Amino acid sequence: MNQFWNKWTGLLLLFFLFNACAGSKNVNYKNPKSVSLAFCKALADNDYERAKQMGTAQTIEVISLLQNLNDLLSEEEKQRAKEAGAKQLKLLKKASCVLEQDSKEELASCQTCCDEEGAFNTAPITLKKENNQWLVHITKESLD
Repeated sequence: MNQFWNKWTGLLLLFFLFNACAGSKNVNYKNPKSVSLAFCKALADNDYERAKQMGTAQTIEVISLLQNLNDLLSEEEKQRAKEAGAKQLKLLKKASCVLEQDSKEELASCQTCCDEEGAFNTAPITLKKENNQWLVHITKESLD
């Protein structure tokens, strides 16, 4: 009987540990800063599926193209990209957003931070509010 309780206690501990780790990846979709940081972290980590969850339909198309291009890289190039992404992940600490009120839609322009000196060094990311959630909005046309 004692072994039975030890197994259940161990399983419960694993469950709570897993939920605590999984919970750290929660994104507050009501906050454009939270979405933009989580999106950049997902891309820096080459987690394309997670990045797609934070994007509009147009963004999902662009990320799919990026994913296909990444699949064409050699293993050496993938490793270099992964190392660069790991370096970028360490620097992603905060975001700054400006809300724009259009007559048709709510948009936000966000920049993630930082380089080694703490300066914003990234191009702004556009977010669009859909169904009361902020989602990254990147179109093929906006990449030009």
